[in-house]
Amino acid sequence: MLCAERCRVCNHDLDAWFSLGLVNGRLDKLAEASSCFHHILAIDPHNAGACYNLGKLCSLQGEFVQAEQYYRRAIKFKNDLA
Repeated sequence: MLCAERCRVCNHDLDAWFSLGLVNGRLDKLAEASSCFHHILAIDPHNAGACYNLGKLCSLQGEFVQAEQYYRRAIKFKNDLA
């Protein structure tokens, strides 16, 4: 099943949303990728991977202050899991 179809069928499948975000990012569909990672954070606000990838997307767009905030959140949430 394609990632987009899986996301449509199962709105809470975070792995599918994460994969779709990565695919969109690789295809330079940055807004769509960002949407996927924001969707993940709406369900799981402490998802370090989504925060990291949002930081990366912000960096690619020159939004360095926002990128730093996402990177810091990713580090905090990753350390909370340790």
